[in-house]
Amino acid sequence: MDYKLAKQLKDAGFKQNENKSTFANLDSGDLTFEKEMVYVPTLSELIDACGKGFRVLSRVGDEWVAESYIKWEGGTGKTPIVAVAKLWLKLNE
Repeated sequence: MDYKLAKQLKDAGFKQNENKSTFANLDSGDLTFEKEMVYVPTLSELIDACGKGFRVLSRVGDEWVAESYIKWEGGTGKTPIVAVAKLWLKLNE
């Protein structure tokens, strides 16, 4: 997950876990003080945050698709974590 997506999660209200050390503040993942620090959640945390409406995570060709029972549009990405992060953003618009 890149900085931009992690920052979108934070700005949309995703809980920042300051007790864990997985933070990112640059797209490259390098730690500097140029940007605001944001938490990068795990795949499990994202799925849990999507709630009971989370339906399925599947691979379609080169893309991952995460879907829910609440909104049928879902989220897509090159990795499972990106797809579920985008789904969480849609569920929390």
